[in-house]
Amino acid sequence: MPPAGLDNLRHIVVLMMENRSFDHMLGGLSLVMQSGAKKYPKINGLTGNESNPDMNGTMVPVQPNAKFQGQLDHDPDHHFPGVDLQIFGGAPPGPGRVANMQGFIKSYATQGTDINASRAIMSYFPPEKLPVLTRLATEYAVFNGWFSSIPGPTICNRAFAHYGTSFGNVDMNLFYIQDPILSIYERMVQARHTAKIYYYDQQSSTMEIVNLLKNQPQIFGSYSQFIGDCKSNTLPSTALSSLATTIIRDQAAAKFLLQTSTPITTCRKAKDLSPTPTTPSAPIKSFGKRPRC
Repeated sequence: MPPAGLDNLRHIVVLMMENRSFDHMLGGLSLVMQSGAKKYPKINGLTGNESNPDMNGTMVPVQPNAKFQGQLDHDPDHHFPGVDLQIFGGAPPGPGRVANMQGFIKSYATQGTDINASRAIMSYFPPEKLPVLTRLATEYAVFNGWFSSIPGPTICNRAFAHYGTSFGNVDMNLFYIQDPILSIYERMVQARHTAKIYYYDQQSSTMEIVNLLKNQPQIFGSYSQFIGDCKSNTLPSTALSSLATTIIRDQAAAKFLLQTSTPITTCRKAKDLSPTPTTPSAPIKSFGKRPRC
């Protein structure tokens, strides 16, 4: 009988999602009670006491009233200065300032919202409103301490996900990588393992990191190919000491994963994805809590 644990793993599928934070999407799991105790005690989500001041100084608590669409008419600021305001609450740069996570409403108020609308940034989803994502989080593994490498926007953080560095970039400008640093996928292929990025459409296909495109179609596949590879048991994989990494950049894959996969029982230490009250495309942090790095 094979040993239970990592030796049994044949595929690692990373579902990379954007535009929503951990506390916004999964933070409510830590508030679920069962028989007088927390049902998911290892998930470091919300306490229910988190709050942020609005532009009048009124403290606004988190509320389980997030909507699927239309609640945030303006995108929250996820550029470097905006995230700095969210994390440090407006304290000027300098030694000794505290990351108090008290600037989320202040930041959103700079995006063209009035005082009442800016408070919507403190909304989160109760678990029952997100049954698929909740099932994934409780049956598989999530990361309590996984945050964006740069407190800033999408492209530089995507570069970090693929290369382990942003090559000095902290903005949304497209760039060509001149450094002789290989992506994780190129390293896997060179080591005779398999790896592939499955994408849903052009917007989700990581095309901003243009250097990755030189390896098509070896490391790129469409979402329909992902479905087909799952059904035919041909996902990137090798046996025993080999490792296959698949990154799926779209939430649409989540439901299919539930339908076709068996929970990894050895990884059920529910750790989390990350947070921000709905900051789009990047800053991964949590509001109202001590920052975790």
